[in-house]
Amino acid sequence: SKFVLGSFGPQRIAVLRDEVIPPGRCQFLFHHLDFFVRSAKFEATFAMLIVLNALVMAFEAQYRGIETGFRVNYNGAATSAHDTWPGALQAFEVMEWIFGGLFSLELLLKITCLRLKFCFEPWNLIDLTIVGSWLFSSLGTAKLPIDPMLLRLARLGRLLRLLKLVRTIRLFDSLYLMTTAIKGSVSMLFWSVVVLAIVQMMIAFLLQQLVEGYILNEQNPEDRRVEVFMYYGTFARSLLSMFEITLGNWIVPARALVENVSEWYMIFSLTHKLVI
Repeated sequence: SKFVLGSFGPQRIAVLRDEVIPPGRCQFLFHHLDFFVRSAKFEATFAMLIVLNALVMAFEAQYRGIETGFRVNYNGAATSAHDTWPGALQAFEVMEWIFGGLFSLELLLKITCLRLKFCFEPWNLIDLTIVGSWLFSSLGTAKLPIDPMLLRLARLGRLLRLLKLVRTIRLFDSLYLMTTAIKGSVSMLFWSVVVLAIVQMMIAFLLQQLVEGYILNEQNPEDRRVEVFMYYGTFARSLLSMFEITLGNWIVPARALVENVSEWYMIFSLTHKLVI
């Protein structure tokens, strides 16, 4: 790049690859905003917000699981979720508005800076759907036909965009492994654990949501409802069952679904075991 000084005195007109940026503070700020939105720092910042949002969702799912255990009279669940975690519902609502506002701001910045290019990125369309559904359910009077938490769960899929950054780190690690193999191995192990944990969390969220209706249905036998709750009633139980299926005796939690809820879960259990 180079700078040209003209009759504007101390003002500078930047010439970058023969493209002249018009002078003025607004254009200057927009240029830097556009550069930031397209940078890896912007993606990493909101990726961290997604991780924090996932943690809040985990606590929210655990809260719902505690309430479910209380309603089915599960052994040890003597108090309701409201009494166990007082004020949690209000905290979840506040956090939902905070994250919803931040992700709405992210979407607005991308639309402003990317313009038509915004529509050519599939992840941006997913963001638009998630934020739009949140605005519709939070500000509107009508209810969505599906659980809003399932839509928020789709936001975790955006973490896969970090793989673009990981590829850069890999190239560096490949060179670095020549002198420090242990450090490079730890780095690769860390990212492998992160990816596995994210996948297991997404499946645990999904399974808890799917079996919650069966557990709360009083027409089903109580002993079967308790058995399903034991493995998938709360987020913590569901996540533990996912790692049990992956690393331990997978047939027991798989049978809890197949024998009690539906035989279609056999396909899920076998696919999970063979793939993960």
